[in-house]
Amino acid sequence: MESERRDSNYDGNNVSSADDGSLLLPRAANSSNGWSSDEEAPFMENSANSIAVIVTWFGGLPGYWPYWLKTAEANKSIDFHVFSDCDIRSSASNIIVHRTTFDSEISRCRSMLNREVTIAESYKFCDCRPFFGLIYADYLGGYDFWGYCDIDLAFGSIRDFVTDDILAKHDRIYQYGHFCLFRNNEKINHLIELPGCIYSMDEIFLGKAKTTPEEYFGLNRVCMINDIPWYTRIDFGDFRASICDRLEVGHGRENYENQVFYWEDGKAKRAFLENGDVQVDEWVYLHWQKKKPAAEPLPDECLSFFILSDRLIPRASGIPTVEEISSLNCSQGKKIQKHNLRKYYRGKVKDFLLSELAEKKIASRQYRYRLFEGKKRRKYYL
Repeated sequence: MESERRDSNYDGNNVSSADDGSLLLPRAANSSNGWSSDEEAPFMENSANSIAVIVTWFGGLPGYWPYWLKTAEANKSIDFHVFSDCDIRSSASNIIVHRTTFDSEISRCRSMLNREVTIAESYKFCDCRPFFGLIYADYLGGYDFWGYCDIDLAFGSIRDFVTDDILAKHDRIYQYGHFCLFRNNEKINHLIELPGCIYSMDEIFLGKAKTTPEEYFGLNRVCMINDIPWYTRIDFGDFRASICDRLEVGHGRENYENQVFYWEDGKAKRAFLENGDVQVDEWVYLHWQKKKPAAEPLPDECLSFFILSDRLIPRASGIPTVEEISSLNCSQGKKIQKHNLRKYYRGKVKDFLLSELAEKKIASRQYRYRLFEGKKRRKYYL
């Protein structure tokens, strides 16, 4: 027996509600895709809320870039503004490429925020994400929501999960840097400036140490302290970094001994065996954090691919077979898992001991807050 379901009943923590926002159609600044701030976005389906996602990438593109791009292109009603120094090409009208340099984006930060910014590495540039509503304001006028995302993931059908009803009731959608959306208004664009962030502006913009203000001890804490209407359901599959040779989702989501993850025709899916039957559930995205899967060439006409711990594989469409589910993402066994877990945490300790003083201070501060904030808030730090 085969069945398909979207697992939408997992209870994250939906934090209060908000009034509906503006219903303007998006208008964007000039881009390589050829539509300007005087033109409507090319495709909006029937959604009342327009969405723009800012993507920044500097340096060589990873091998899995075509996979991310295909899943973003499939979300036709959401615009992805890609700021990069790479030669990025897409015929999709929702992929708007802005050819730039890292230094130019640092200059943009200085100009739009009217402050000194000395960030020297692209990874550290992610600390600027909570300020993207201000930094990229020239490109976001007219959009109801803006956001950011990583590229080590495969998007499912975002609108199936982030519905107009959810957008009407919340000012922030999701809680991690992998993918997060914000209502495009003055208060929320300045959200990080409200009480709650444990990092100073100098640590974010001048220091070398990564702070990650878009997550636990930055925006998450700000939202909790200031009662921001915030959607926190775990609709996404965030694969556990501590497990090397198999993909398992974290944040309290259930795993199965026999399960395999894949993308197909705009949907991010998992097929698994339950009581001998093949079941399929869907996710808003699947995130292979801290992993570097080898990516086989992805044909333009390909409509499906497997997501494994060590590689991405194009496949024929259709529900995976029992044999594929049982063999492609094999359980490691408890003994190997415990060994890998010890190895993972030994690596974390080693990284801490070898880090610079500023990094040690930030990590120690994060640990103190995680330890003493209490159960209600600690659940957002895991």
